[in-house]
Amino acid sequence: KERRDPIVLPVPEHVERVAVRAPGMMAALTRAARLTGCRQNELVKAERVNLDRVRRQLRIRGKGNKSRTIDLSPEAYAVLSALPAALGCKWLFWHSAGEPYRSLSSGFRVIVHAELKAAQKSAQQKGHNEPDFKTFPFHNLRHLFAVEWLKSGKSIYDLQQHLGHTSITTTEMYLQLRRESGYAASM
Repeated sequence: KERRDPIVLPVPEHVERVAVRAPGMMAALTRAARLTGCRQNELVKAERVNLDRVRRQLRIRGKGNKSRTIDLSPEAYAVLSALPAALGCKWLFWHSAGEPYRSLSSGFRVIVHAELKAAQKSAQQKGHNEPDFKTFPFHNLRHLFAVEWLKSGKSIYDLQQHLGHTSITTTEMYLQLRRESGYAASM
C-alpha cells in the first residue's frame, strides 16, 4: 500500500500570497491548481487547443495518459482564458520563449520558502514568535480544491470524476480530511 504523508491543507490566503510572489505564469499555475484540482503535471502539459471556450471545459491528460474533461468554475475559466499565447507555442502555461515548465516543483518550493522567510522576518519585526504563513507543496492545492468542493455540498461521485480517480475509495479520503479540517457540509 502506498504510504502517504499526512495532508495539511494550505490556507487560501497563503496560496494567494505565493501566487502574488510567483514570477510569470507560475502565478496563474498556482491559481489554476487551486481552482481546478488538477495535478501539477496535468496543468504543465495542458495544451491551448484543449481549452473549450464555449463549454468552459478543459481536456487534460491525467495519470496513465488517460484523457478527461473537466468543467471549469467561472473563476478557473477566467484564469485560464486570460493566459497569453506565445507564437508557435501549444502550451497553456509556458515560460521564456514558449517553453513548457520542466522543473516546476523545485521552483514552486523556492517561492513558498521565500514567502516563509518574508513572513518570519515580518513576525520578528513585530515581536511575534511564529510567522503567519505555513509552507505547502504544490500537490496540496489539489487537496484544498477537493475539500472545498465537498464543503460546498457537491457530490463526491462528481469529485471522483473531476479528479480522475479510478476508485471512489481514493476520493473518500477527502471526507475524512474535510472533517479533520473543520469543514462541515451535508452531502
